[in-house]
Amino acid sequence: MIVGRSEHDLTPALMVLYFGYGANMHIELMNKRCPDNKLLGSAVLRDWRWIINQRRWANVIPSPGDHVYALLYELNANDEQSLDGYEDVPRSYGKQTLSVEWCSADGTIALVNAVVYVDHRQTEGVPWPEYVGRINHGIVDALQHGMPQEYVDKYLRRFIPATGAVDFSNSTRLSSPVQAAQLSSALAQLVSNE
Repeated sequence: MIVGRSEHDLTPALMVLYFGYGANMHIELMNKRCPDNKLLGSAVLRDWRWIINQRRWANVIPSPGDHVYALLYELNANDEQSLDGYEDVPRSYGKQTLSVEWCSADGTIALVNAVVYVDHRQTEGVPWPEYVGRINHGIVDALQHGMPQEYVDKYLRRFIPATGAVDFSNSTRLSSPVQAAQLSSALAQLVSNE
């Protein structure tokens, strides 16, 4: 099964694009869980909203007019299987293939199909205390790859307080501030075109 094909033909057979919107925005954590992953950049899922659900973990729920930012990864079959284990598929999360808008490092925007882990439990809840730190590390990484601060403030900070120091020394960074600004500008343009 080939997932993640677009007009740009991003992935070879048996590779999958994964939309990481929770703790899996934390690049170091993803590298431990899925050692062969390839980070492609930021992506936007339209008409969905980010929440912490009653299980106290991140989730996305259908919500017309809203959007979810995440990091887009390319995974091989072994990494996908590993991630399924970490995410407790199918008991805790199901997997859906959804269209997301991917902004590449050069600012090109492409509509691609990506696997999104979705929990059927949609009641809002409060995160586990230890989960807050993982999400905050993920926020740092996602901001460095084009996620707008306005999105973090509007959607994520409702559930995830900005508490505790975050060590930037191990974060993966874009090669220049100009590159980060170009990504942020392109992603902001995506949202304004709603």
